[in-house]
Amino acid sequence: MTKATAFLLATPILALLCPLAARSQDASIATMSVTDRQFAIGSTLRYDLVGGGLENFAPRLSLRGQKMLWEDAEEVRGLALHVGSTFSAERRPSNRIDFTQNLLLANGLSIAAGLAHQWSVGKGHRVVGPDAGVEANFVPWRGDTLTHRVRFNGGLACSMNNGLTLSLYGTRTVNGLGASDKARFLTATGRPWLWATSLSTSAGYYSRPRGLQAYATFAAFLGDSKFHVPPEARRALTFGIEKDFDLGSRPEQARHGRG
Repeated sequence: MTKATAFLLATPILALLCPLAARSQDASIATMSVTDRQFAIGSTLRYDLVGGGLENFAPRLSLRGQKMLWEDAEEVRGLALHVGSTFSAERRPSNRIDFTQNLLLANGLSIAAGLAHQWSVGKGHRVVGPDAGVEANFVPWRGDTLTHRVRFNGGLACSMNNGLTLSLYGTRTVNGLGASDKARFLTATGRPWLWATSLSTSAGYYSRPRGLQAYATFAAFLGDSKFHVPPEARRALTFGIEKDFDLGSRPEQARHGRG
């Protein structure tokens, strides 16, 4: 059994053992913290609008959870710990453009945790922010090579009572951990950019009764980072449909007391 095969077989198990919420650069980041779900499994079909073709469709599996650490007496404002794990099954990149796009979109396996301030602003509208977290991201390259990364995320998200969700997140990433991993990363990209900065913004529609969301996300490298990547890989536009399966929710009376 190759390392790549073992990685693919172990990923679903790891996702269940590490229920941690990856900042996955799509609109699903807005729905976990601004809804009342405590745990959920998400299944997503996403399309990367780069190059075209059926190979740009990628399934994604995520396990997300949150726990309120503090709430005010009116249950209008609170501080939540969000945790989760995400696995996306993109095809293995065949060139540096594909590899860089996977880095931008944080494809592969991600495990993350963070803290988010959230509050109800009335009439069913809810806002998350500031929201900050740290993420371990493992992106496959050729053969059995994996790039190990640490991503620091921060941003804002909101959901409207009509189902509209919006988010804006910035990310600072360390590409490559350890001397050997950094050497492999520099060889794979051909550029000396061990640190990267990116921004992503999402918009979507979330149906709470169905646990279904359709979204679009735009992501781009910023600053010096964009000059270290091929022009074709400096930005990406993705569309997705996500179905959530709740594992646990807050009590019904708590939901009715918000917004």
